[in-house]
Amino acid sequence: MIQLDKNAQRIAAIDWLRGIVMILMALDHTSWFFNTNRIFADSVLLYESGDLFATDQFLTRWITHICAPTFVFLAGTSIAISNIQRREQGVRIPSLTVNCCSVALLLPSLICAYSHWLLISLYCKCSMPSASA
Repeated sequence: MIQLDKNAQRIAAIDWLRGIVMILMALDHTSWFFNTNRIFADSVLLYESGDLFATDQFLTRWITHICAPTFVFLAGTSIAISNIQRREQGVRIPSLTVNCCSVALLLPSLICAYSHWLLISLYCKCSMPSASA
């Protein structure tokens, strides 16, 4: 069983790695702003034989594709450590299970509801007839 320090609030290595991953994700998501020559067609499906692809762009996109799985791994690790600490505090396993399952159901539901609302609002704006007609 993993022994954790009762006085430690956070594990620095997880926080550091999460911070590095967030910086890399921000780099990827904003690179179109400061790199006008960025190639968006970096997919194998869109590659045509003979096309040149800049090494720095390839390596940047490659390393940022590792970010999402790393972030999910760190989230799972944090949940596991949190559950261990809560079990040591006397919280029962069924309570932990209900808590994890409710979060696992609530977050995707909220994301789907927001996405549905966003798509509907964008569709309504696009399909409105213009007043000048």
